[in-house]
Amino acid sequence: MSDSTNLFTYTADYIDDLAAFNWWTELTRDGDMIAVFGAPLTLGEFFGMLRASTVRVGRDDAGWWLVTWTLPLFRGGSFGLWVRKSRRQSPSGLRLILRSLDLALNDYPVLVNTCTDSNNARKTVALGYTLLGSIPTLALNGGSVSVLHLTREAFDARWPRERYT
Repeated sequence: MSDSTNLFTYTADYIDDLAAFNWWTELTRDGDMIAVFGAPLTLGEFFGMLRASTVRVGRDDAGWWLVTWTLPLFRGGSFGLWVRKSRRQSPSGLRLILRSLDLALNDYPVLVNTCTDSNNARKTVALGYTLLGSIPTLALNGGSVSVLHLTREAFDARWPRERYT
């Protein structure tokens, strides 16, 4: 049985690549691809994005159940997040998300996040992000995209370290 309470870093070896392929398949099958990445990604685009990112995962016997990724964006990082539907709202999910944000904020002074769903934007604000606003008609479906940012100071004020370590 896998330890689903630890956070692992994707290393682009054959074992992690197989797990990543299974995640791409799950995203495609479940219709999460556009919600997560804003557009459908081919397998090549998907692996290109993974290799350009710092990717952290929670895994269990069914594969990756939580994935966060950070891409460089100017002096900061663009932060993305996915949690398997069956594990959303779980205490272990929140703990791993917070650990991943903490690590990403060690790498970058500010994280940027975008959301096409207003419910996800509210959840992102609850993590400590500041909502900057929304860009109308930017989403593939013609909807708005919310833009948010998170600094170390805002994160530390919202989440005492003992909550996630």
